[in-house]
Amino acid sequence: MILNFPLSQGTFVFLIDPMRQLFKGEKPVRFQNSKLRLIASGVLAAAALSGAKSAFATVFASESFDTGFFASLPAGWSTQNNSVPVGTISWFQGSPTVFPSFNGTNDAYAGVNFNSGADTAEINNFLVTPIISAPAGSRVSFVTRGPSNAFPDRLELRASPTGSANVGTTSNDFGDFTDLLLSISPDLTPDYPTTWTRFQATLPSAFNGRLAFRYWVTDGGPLGLNSNYIGIDAFHVSDPSEPLPAANPPPPPPASIAAATGGSLTGNIGELGQIDWYKFDHAGGSFTVNTNGSTLSGDNDTELGLYDNSGNRIANDDDSGDGFLSLLTLPNLQTGTYYLAIGGWNMTFGASNWQVTTDSTDTGAYIINGLSLVPAFLKGDFNFDGEVLDSDIQLFVSALTGDFSSLIALFPGRTEADFTFIGDFNGDGEVLDSDITGFVAALLGGGGRVAAIPEPAALSLLAPIGLLLARRRR
Repeated sequence: MILNFPLSQGTFVFLIDPMRQLFKGEKPVRFQNSKLRLIASGVLAAAALSGAKSAFATVFASESFDTGFFASLPAGWSTQNNSVPVGTISWFQGSPTVFPSFNGTNDAYAGVNFNSGADTAEINNFLVTPIISAPAGSRVSFVTRGPSNAFPDRLELRASPTGSANVGTTSNDFGDFTDLLLSISPDLTPDYPTTWTRFQATLPSAFNGRLAFRYWVTDGGPLGLNSNYIGIDAFHVSDPSEPLPAANPPPPPPASIAAATGGSLTGNIGELGQIDWYKFDHAGGSFTVNTNGSTLSGDNDTELGLYDNSGNRIANDDDSGDGFLSLLTLPNLQTGTYYLAIGGWNMTFGASNWQVTTDSTDTGAYIINGLSLVPAFLKGDFNFDGEVLDSDIQLFVSALTGDFSSLIALFPGRTEADFTFIGDFNGDGEVLDSDITGFVAALLGGGGRVAAIPEPAALSLLAPIGLLLARRRR
């Protein structure tokens, strides 16, 4: 929509994002009276004072590859796989078990992998955009990553200035996409980014054509030395002043039990899909843990997964210990804080964000040799991660209402006395509403919290406590 405001020094044309028009062909709306002139002047003055961006800044194309994108491609999008020999799949919806998306739901990204080709192949697989119209100087951006560099990958961003969607037919052809805007890992060296990384290009002249992502890997395919798996997300064509799509906020760490290296600890798997997490600090150097001595039902099959403090997978193991038990040995684990996950067989370990699942039905006692429980308890630290954080609030509510059985089920090996000690701030031997003040103080920084949250945020998080006081069982 275009609003033409006639001002004293001529007509001011105010452009509203054309992507948000009510309907195509909408005519400009012209306002002539003096009252609207004053309103327009006020809008301009406010924008100038606030440092607002230009009203002409515009997004020309944007795609986040939401769930279902490849089930039914949106109008104008297309794929074409010219690999030789051609493989079993082309571009596909991202797999969160490999890594989650940059933003949106976990599978909201475009994926492509070595199965673009068969046997040993020259992979030449295209994902083509609709026609995009953008002025000179427009910014093209997207994020991409792979899971590892075990098999080098390569990605090109190409342009077809005429708007043709022709990508050719051979394994080394690119058809009418003659303009190479970007090449990531052009020499097929093992340096493709393994975390979401943003790449940008500038359109040097006015553009009315198509862009294409070209997954081009020689000596690829299932039997080749190259080609693994890459993802693309947050595709964006805009004026450079427009903000770029933001990443999903990082998820919080899993609820975990504080542990230390050395010794051994025991726990119990009591239900379908249960995973226990242990958080510990490592001084650097060799690190070894195993589950020898565990007695799970079925085949006595455990699995272990090790993650760093940012949620990235370091290593995992299924059957390297005794029988079907687990063993992790790292000769030089860097200094830092880590999380160890344990569960029954058939666990899935995601590459990031502590994404671990299992559908194991095995239950019973496990032993982790190489870790021991931290004996000291911190007041307010109901999940035993060594800090008093918002993640302890709901657990404190459970203790406040006398529901110790659910806490013991969540943290095998702990007792009602343990939780009473942790929640009893006034020393009367019970966890009562009189302990709320002490817990809030610990949450705001007085009890081991690393970074205090603002008081209003803390109070809103504690709202459930007030609601539950009337329903307390004692």
